[in-house]
Amino acid sequence: MKLEIQIPDELYARYELQARARSISVKREIQERLDHFIDAPATDRVILVRTTARQQLEKILNCSLLDDTDLASRVDRLAHLEIGEVHVDFTPGQLQEMAVRARKNARSFKEELAMSVRSVQSLVFDRV
Repeated sequence: MKLEIQIPDELYARYELQARARSISVKREIQERLDHFIDAPATDRVILVRTTARQQLEKILNCSLLDDTDLASRVDRLAHLEIGEVHVDFTPGQLQEMAVRARKNARSFKEELAMSVRSVQSLVFDRV
């Protein structure tokens, strides 16, 4: 089925700029955008993660993210720590502080977390 739609000039101009940057037609640019979101119901709250933020997340998570489910599971793994049978949940503020420390110390988030765990171990087990 073929459908014709009216797009405001300002919006068309933005698609046109982006299509030109990719050396494709405006029609193809719009088709690819629509294809991207075909499985997202109009009622879903969509969070767009642009390239720079995605790269930052991948650096923090030390991986290449595959999709939204992969991102959620990796963040969940970072958001808590299990030591034996003890489950430790981190608040968003604590995770942010850990990320700041990691950047300040030129370490990955995972490395910074490992350092914190070792610090706790030395406090608890310094006499053992």
